[in-house]
Amino acid sequence: MGKPVKVTDQNRSWNRKTAKRPVAVRPERRRFLIVSEGTATEPIYFKSLEKALPQGTVQVETCGTGRSELSLVKEIKRIRKDKEEELAVTFDEVWAVFDKDSFLKDNFDNAIHSCSSPKKGYGVAWSNECFELWYLLHFKEQKTGIGRKAIFKALEKELGVHGYETLKGDAGRAIHERIATHANQATAITRAKKLYADWNDPQAQRTPPSLQNPCTTIYQLVEKLLACRQSEK
Repeated sequence: MGKPVKVTDQNRSWNRKTAKRPVAVRPERRRFLIVSEGTATEPIYFKSLEKALPQGTVQVETCGTGRSELSLVKEIKRIRKDKEEELAVTFDEVWAVFDKDSFLKDNFDNAIHSCSSPKKGYGVAWSNECFELWYLLHFKEQKTGIGRKAIFKALEKELGVHGYETLKGDAGRAIHERIATHANQATAITRAKKLYADWNDPQAQRTPPSLQNPCTTIYQLVEKLLACRQSEK
């Protein structure tokens, strides 16, 4: 056992202990599987959103099925299993993304209910009438019912493009990437929240999602992804 340090030597440079620097711990990356009805718009948008977030904070895997709501929900379990085996990962959250469009209202409502059942536990980001309502809310409020054709026409005006519905390839990709990093993202979230709250007032008679036009819960999934950015700070 060494001799005790003299009191007079305790503050000398050779006897000072080096303070340990705190080690920054990076939060574990959260992994999302997003299974959508659309095969192009939604996958490109959410992958673009992933790229806009700090590297290593979130992993987004998308699967555009081309299937309508109930059929899509039935496929999620298989898709999840295949993706987890392929990538050797476990997803933290699984989301279904689909539109009301012209599908039967009972199918739409049942698909939403099925996703949120305890047995499945999927998130569900639905839009009535279509996904592009979320895009439109980046530019303007939309308080009255509106169909997809009218939404496309309004987007063409705001984006300065023609034939939105037929845009493909680089032209289509550029639009989706633009919205994913749009400066009005927070405003779009606020507007979407207001629409949802107005339709789902707990003091009023419940209106099924199939009759909630205009309304979208895409903002809920976007907020989940953005929260991964906040955990990086």
